[in-house]
Amino acid sequence: MKEELNKVITKPVTAEELERARKYLIGTYEISLQSNSSQASDLALNEAYGLGYNFYRHYPKEILKVTTQDILKVAKKYMTFDRYVMAIIRPKNNQ
Repeated sequence: MKEELNKVITKPVTAEELERARKYLIGTYEISLQSNSSQASDLALNEAYGLGYNFYRHYPKEILKVTTQDILKVAKKYMTFDRYVMAIIRPKNNQ
């Protein structure tokens, strides 16, 4: 896992990976807004977060603006290996 995370902070994601992620984020967001209650919740939360109640109209455009360099910059800022926790999960030893 550490090796894979290190790839994210050392080289940009490919254009194909970025496009797949964009489609996934936009698609799942739009699917999540199919019920009236989820639309109401989204409007309320967007307003509470200071995005404006009509942010749902802008979300896809904002996702499409993200570049591979944006991802690399954010990954380098937040993913550091000087402080982390490693969990090792294995079966209980029945001795």
